[in-house]
Amino acid sequence: MNIKPKKKVIACVVARMNSTRLPRKSLLDVEGKSLIMRIIERLNESKTIDQVVICTSNHPDDIVLIDLAKKYDNIGFIAGSEQDVLSRLIDAAEKYDADIVLR
Repeated sequence: MNIKPKKKVIACVVARMNSTRLPRKSLLDVEGKSLIMRIIERLNESKTIDQVVICTSNHPDDIVLIDLAKKYDNIGFIAGSEQDVLSRLIDAAEKYDADIVLR
């Protein structure tokens, strides 16, 4: 019998607060909850995702997203380059020891 080891899957929610098109979009109210929490709740319903990670920047405005993640045991976070989203995803993969990264 050939049993393959389970791969760790993380879902990265890429978010920043100082978007030029729609500032503070992540915290917009959607039926009583923030948009980012609605997204995270849906991702947590997946049977194949092991960890949800907020990937934000190290800009001071984004601390609110990190604080949000810290309120929940099942939400991870990473703060990195404002401009380099790929580096944030790589950092998340390394920090959470992921085999597969979903964006």
